[in-house]
Amino acid sequence: MSGPGEVSPSANVLEQRLLESLLTRGDLSRTLEIGSGDGRLLIPLALRSSHSVGIDVDCERIRSLRARLVSQGIPAELIRADGRRLPFSNGSFTTVLLVRLLHRFPEPVGVLREIRRIMTERGTLLLSAVTRPSLRTLSWDFSASIGTSRTTDHVSFSRAEVAVVNSRTAPGYVMTRAGTVRALGSAGFEVVRTIASGWDLLPGFRSLSPPALLRLDSALSHAPLAPTYFFAACPRQQISRVVRSA
Repeated sequence: MSGPGEVSPSANVLEQRLLESLLTRGDLSRTLEIGSGDGRLLIPLALRSSHSVGIDVDCERIRSLRARLVSQGIPAELIRADGRRLPFSNGSFTTVLLVRLLHRFPEPVGVLREIRRIMTERGTLLLSAVTRPSLRTLSWDFSASIGTSRTTDHVSFSRAEVAVVNSRTAPGYVMTRAGTVRALGSAGFEVVRTIASGWDLLPGFRSLSPPALLRLDSALSHAPLAPTYFFAACPRQQISRVVRSA
């Protein structure tokens, strides 16, 4: 079993397969990953992109990943930056990845608007969102409701768009699937594909192979109990109306 903050081997394989399927038709000429971490997604992305950039707030992770990129001869640029204030000009990137990170921001719409700003009009945003309800968050809800929760931060039964949860690694936030779609809409995006994921986190599914999990994702792409959702979203096209004078 993976430790706090780690990605299980099956989830890692599944995530890369999902991203590969979502990126098949995307423009990878200028790509950005927000929260590049150890490079597990940035490296395969950089190998397919003409120009790839990864950002992270952790100096040590950037230093470690930069050494890895140099040793493997992988052409990717690394920058220390915060996803809420991206140091790029408008329309800089054709594809942006925000994977396993949106739930770290208490105001996701602001982050998504900043991403929208630095994307081209025909770009693609690929993101994952930790959503609720799920079996894990419902168990937190139940623990809180009967007073056995050991923390003051927990998911509540309220209908809030964003709810704070306690994490073993850092404070986190979860949103409903519908809330995530609304946040993307408020930021100027239109969702073009949704894939439910994270089944390997649930009891009874942990022993399934990545191919079996992929088939499950396909069959249950809109299932309400999925721990995580992947969204492919594109900037909403602005329709200008030409008014002719009589």
